[in-house]
Amino acid sequence: MVSVRREWVRILIEDPCEQNRSRAHAQLGHLELSSENVDKAKLHFQEAVELDPTDEQTAEVLRSLEQLHAPTQSRIGRLWSSIRGHA
Repeated sequence: MVSVRREWVRILIEDPCEQNRSRAHAQLGHLELSSENVDKAKLHFQEAVELDPTDEQTAEVLRSLEQLHAPTQSRIGRLWSSIRGHA
């Protein structure tokens, strides 16, 4: 997972294409979410949507995270299960 994360970070730093950087943020958000780092995941998803407002899947994930008022392990698990196919 470290090498995958490194590649997405490299894209964020080196790639001038906003759509590619948006995709990198979305993927990093999924990685953070899989580690239950919800706050970091939200930041990545927010950046992704700002870079590519047409990415409806990422926008939906962000809306779902924002609706989680006080996340519990089971809610995070259900959310992760529901979005796993979008990564």
